[in-house]
Amino acid sequence: MNKLISDSALVVAEQALVAGDYPQAQRLAAEIVARQPTSAAWAVQGLAWYHQGQLSEAMACFDQAQPLPLSLAVCQAYLHGLRQTCRLPRAAEVLRAALEVFADDVGLLAHAINIYQDLGQPELAFAYAMRAVGRHPDDPGLHLLLGEVLLADGQFRAGWREYEWRNRMKNRKEVLMPKATSMPWSGMDIPGGAIVVIGDQGYGDCIQFFRLIPRIKAHCRHLYLAASQELLDLFAGMDGVDGMFSQWRQLPPHAAYVRVTSLPYIFDLDEPAIAKTAQPYLRPHAAAVARWQQQLGPAQGRQRPRRVGLNWRGRASHPRDSLRSLGLDLLLPLAAIEGIEFVCLQAPVNEADRRVLGAFEGMRDLTAECPDFSGKLGLISQLDLVISVDSSVAHLAAAAGVPTWILLTQSCDWRWLRDRDDSPWYASARLFRQREHGRWSDVIEAVARALRVQFAGGDAAHGPTPVVGTH
Repeated sequence: MNKLISDSALVVAEQALVAGDYPQAQRLAAEIVARQPTSAAWAVQGLAWYHQGQLSEAMACFDQAQPLPLSLAVCQAYLHGLRQTCRLPRAAEVLRAALEVFADDVGLLAHAINIYQDLGQPELAFAYAMRAVGRHPDDPGLHLLLGEVLLADGQFRAGWREYEWRNRMKNRKEVLMPKATSMPWSGMDIPGGAIVVIGDQGYGDCIQFFRLIPRIKAHCRHLYLAASQELLDLFAGMDGVDGMFSQWRQLPPHAAYVRVTSLPYIFDLDEPAIAKTAQPYLRPHAAAVARWQQQLGPAQGRQRPRRVGLNWRGRASHPRDSLRSLGLDLLLPLAAIEGIEFVCLQAPVNEADRRVLGAFEGMRDLTAECPDFSGKLGLISQLDLVISVDSSVAHLAAAAGVPTWILLTQSCDWRWLRDRDDSPWYASARLFRQREHGRWSDVIEAVARALRVQFAGGDAAHGPTPVVGTH
């Protein structure tokens, strides 16, 4: 294929890409690559795969596109893929080259903040966050990233203020909130009125922040909670709450609403104030406790092995799930520790993990028997320890006061702060962090050593740490 024909064919492929006909763009670019591979053709094929959700195919093409065309679309797609596949040094190289050409691009500055957070370089992440907000002061996504950098650093008051910008992001408003006719609550007293609290983020976020809801009752006459039904069942009977609703149309008249994740900002929580809320605040239903006591046997006794719950994957749709989750096979070193009976808290269990279950003493898939949080909390209350990745199960166990060991990536979520093995949010939590991005082996080795120390001899005479009451 001569260069003129090649260039003409590439233009057609690029036009298909711009028109959103990604399969056609991919086919045309593949034909060019087969005859006369060029960096530009590889890049177009990579973008076509990327927009079809085929990240591994896209990355293979971008890797061939050397030198990488400094197209903004190519750089942003490639950077996203490099972060998802933990190729952070390469991501930093691409980022530096792209910023030389597109110094003020919002997307690239956001990538810079995230990449340097991932690389464990918070000072650079903070510098880029300050630069980004300075260049784009009205961009809520950049303010949110700055807030997360500050919160991870323990600068809570400044961090909460920036974190509030997430509520100005269009996609969050459209997905999580109906059109409101009441005003946002900012902490004022409404003596004769009602306030609605909205569970506005993931299950783990809601479990973490629901502890603050009873404080609102001092500011209003009626307090209502709007959240998913599974969370409402879990928090049924919460102090101060006059009604719970899982559908917007059910809400009674109210004077104001507040997102539950805005409560730390409204109540001006710093670390000492957070630590005062760290005691157990979730109680299992008595029926769920009785059911699991009957199924598992006595919670005490010297002949009983220690019961340790395992949860190794988070919600698959989470944008960072490929980084925070791991396969059960990586936890196999724990299976060799004597005196422990493992309990599966993972739901669902995929086929690859199911094949490994038998290596863990006594462990089986309990998905069908724990269809909701309430049932799972009853099971957790009968355990001596929970080991979990950063997921709703970790929040569930820690909120109930059960000893909880949380396995964290090097670039973990802001709520776990940096360089510490405890959490001001949960008194019973112990954190195990990656030393190197994407490397779990050191984490699992540390957990195995801690298990041997914690349960030396397998003596379970005292049973699980008691969960405060039941309801």
